Amino acid sequence: PGTKAMKLLQLLLHSTYAANNGEGYRGISRTRLLEDLFGREELSNAANNLRVTAHRLRRILTEAGLPDYDYIMIEDGFYRWESPMPVWLDVAELQEKLESAAGEKDEKKQAELLLEACRLYRGELLPALSGEDWVIVSSVRYKDMYSRGLSKLCEYLKAQRDYETILELTAAAAEIYPFDEWQAFQ
Repeated sequence: PGTKAMKLLQLLLHSTYAANNGEGYRGISRTRLLEDLFGREELSNAANNLRVTAHRLRRILTEAGLPDYDYIMIEDGFYRWESPMPVWLDVAELQEKLESAAGEKDEKKQAELLLEACRLYRGELLPALSGEDWVIVSSVRYKDMYSRGLSKLCEYLKAQRDYETILELTAAAAEIYPFDEWQAFQ
């Protein structure tokens, strides 16, 4: 996960499928991509390094047995991932379920979506890249979304007297975040 090519892959996948950049799920701007990949390094030609890194990523994907395909699309100054096969990201599904729950009027259906999202959540985003600014920002946002969803779900479950599910969910949350006082729900 530490190579530039793998960081590029993670950035493209996350920005295409999970990160809401204000423009929908269009990808990541070239400027932002250069900052996130090379920002802390002194490079004489970051744009050339991006081309080399993208080429390396394509080679790695082909060597891994994926079809020969132009996975990196550039459109209107945004880079995004495109794939001939389906792509699934846990953070994209988490976000989708939490956003669907927020818009759901039926309380039971909302609780079902929250339960699915809370069971999907595993903690910090990309721990191997935890020092990267984009990972820190995204990880904090997902934690906040998860915490709000879990709190709302626990209130619903408490009203339903479903204490076993509360215990299951808060035990998992307390294991991930031992200092966030999830034990109070227990």
